[in-house]
Amino acid sequence: MKVYEFGVGMPPRIWGKKFKDTIYSINWIPFGGFVRMLGIEDPTSSQAKKSKESFLKKSLRWRILIASGGVLMNLILAFLLLTFGFWIGIEPLIITSDDFFEGVKEGQVLTEPGFYVYDVEEWSTAHLAGFQVGDRIISKDGNKLTEFEDFYTLADGDAMLFQVEKFSGETDYIEVLMTDDELGLDLYLFDMPRVFVQDVEYGSDFYDVGLRDGDVILKVSGEEIFFFEEMREAFEAVESIDLQVWRNGEVVFLEGEKDFLNKAIISDVVAGSPAEEAGLLAGDRVISINGEWISRPSEIYELTTSSQDNVLRYIVLRNGGRYAYDVMRGEDGLVGIYVANLNLYDEASISAYEGVLTTSVLEILPERHGVFGAPAAAVGEIRRLSVMTALMAKDLVGGIVTSGEVSDSVAGPVGIAQMTSVFVQEGFASVIRFLALLSLALGVFNILPFPALDGGRLVFLLFEAVTGRKPNQKLETALHSIGFILLMMLIVVVTYNDIVRLVS
Repeated sequence: MKVYEFGVGMPPRIWGKKFKDTIYSINWIPFGGFVRMLGIEDPTSSQAKKSKESFLKKSLRWRILIASGGVLMNLILAFLLLTFGFWIGIEPLIITSDDFFEGVKEGQVLTEPGFYVYDVEEWSTAHLAGFQVGDRIISKDGNKLTEFEDFYTLADGDAMLFQVEKFSGETDYIEVLMTDDELGLDLYLFDMPRVFVQDVEYGSDFYDVGLRDGDVILKVSGEEIFFFEEMREAFEAVESIDLQVWRNGEVVFLEGEKDFLNKAIISDVVAGSPAEEAGLLAGDRVISINGEWISRPSEIYELTTSSQDNVLRYIVLRNGGRYAYDVMRGEDGLVGIYVANLNLYDEASISAYEGVLTTSVLEILPERHGVFGAPAAAVGEIRRLSVMTALMAKDLVGGIVTSGEVSDSVAGPVGIAQMTSVFVQEGFASVIRFLALLSLALGVFNILPFPALDGGRLVFLLFEAVTGRKPNQKLETALHSIGFILLMMLIVVVTYNDIVRLVS
């Protein structure tokens, strides 16, 4: 076949060198590449229709193979990179929260409740004060750190006194005199979903084994617990259960048992909301609203939004007592609370609800396989990430069609360059992982049935294979031209978003 140009990136051209009859070029837009060949750009020309070197003169099988060539190379490159990466050891590709939870359960992502120092910038204020990686910050100026936002207000004021638990287990006090806006201290924090215990009945089995109000379930029989359903299943699977709970900044080991009903509890109150102004607190069990009994969280939303009254009477249970609050609805018709299932055990001898516990990521261990296991792991990872990339592409198109906006999670050339810089700083294994993900994402994106992409050309070839006749060349060329224009517009929009994010 006659190839006019083999280009890295998309035009306009930066540099080109002609060798024999083909120009090898480097182009300004670093978004994949292209092969310009006879019979592709202008299939209606007489030369494209007559020349034996034309794409149109090749057999259907060869045309399908050629149209798939770029995608196949992306997949092969991703396979080779992932195989090599799993052989030398790379961090798992954590894309979704489910990946993160699975990593925690499998022991690849090491976490601990609380505020652990993940990194200390050399010669920073924190470094000079005596902070070290692995320190657990217990309190600041006598106030315990409990919420995710607590750490990010640490730089307020001229002087601060931190209570810190060192790696040796000893407690130390570190005074910091702020000289600029940067503390130079990084924490890898995550709002981890956990199950919170409330209203442990005195004398019940749970009380006897030591479970108390405010305890947070971390593990049941050694299994990490994030959601209530997981705890329920764990309780039902065994007779005697080993519990790890978080209590007053410490891990406590207990044993416990099973069985449940449902109620409704306020899991969080929005700052500055009508609910906060009225006095409602996280952990309040909602008994009734305007005299209507509440048995499910969904009923709180239904009664709040459907009521004709601007002021709602909330009856809540708190610390064994009942309290009434008059809550005025906001302009949106809501009061500013989050609600969750309150699950009752042993005929209400104990209750629990789902909330979040500020947790530190201590380390992400590399995933490593042997010579024979690495290829199998690479295939499994390609399958998983291909499905995920296709779903993300679907969401991208859906967002453009429904709202006319491009998701901030989509990165273009500038964003990819920025991420590449970050991964280069992290080391060789991180670069391998990123290049594999990038190659795979390009391959999956390119196979989508959209005009101008390889997947769009394959649609017309498959039409020919099924019907036995070639599609209208003028129509196909017009659709590919429109598709190319739309893709360039998308790249421009995404690049603009990248620059805005970079600047801000």
